[in-house]
Amino acid sequence: MIEIVLDFKDIKTEEELVLYARKKLGLPYKNRLGKWDAFSDDFADLFKPEIPKDYKFSLDDDWGWSDYNDYLIYKETDKEIGNKNEEGVRDDLKLILVNFYDFYYKYSGIAEYFIHVVLKTYSSAKNNQWNDPVLGFELDIKS
Repeated sequence: MIEIVLDFKDIKTEEELVLYARKKLGLPYKNRLGKWDAFSDDFADLFKPEIPKDYKFSLDDDWGWSDYNDYLIYKETDKEIGNKNEEGVRDDLKLILVNFYDFYYKYSGIAEYFIHVVLKTYSSAKNNQWNDPVLGFELDIKS
């Protein structure tokens, strides 16, 4: 399991939160604007297992490649997403929110929307038939 700590003590805007979370979670960060919809799309990728290292390309498998080039592009971008475990691959994620209650008190709308996006994204990934299997997720909120 990969544990990521997000400390909310210096966050004041939605954009700051989205960009900070992107950076800490190993999501694409450069040239990003701090928008929720793009964050949600990329966050969902953290719950997909990576293509196994011993995978042999085939057009007839369940991955749905259109051709070998499609596979190569996906494989290259897939391995760059997210933090890695000791074996160097994505794993179950535990997200630890520190100083969240103070942040919630000051910026409840932003805090509630962050929790909404995180939980909805994981729920959607878990219930989407195309994302089977889905990596695990835990959320821990600290004061």
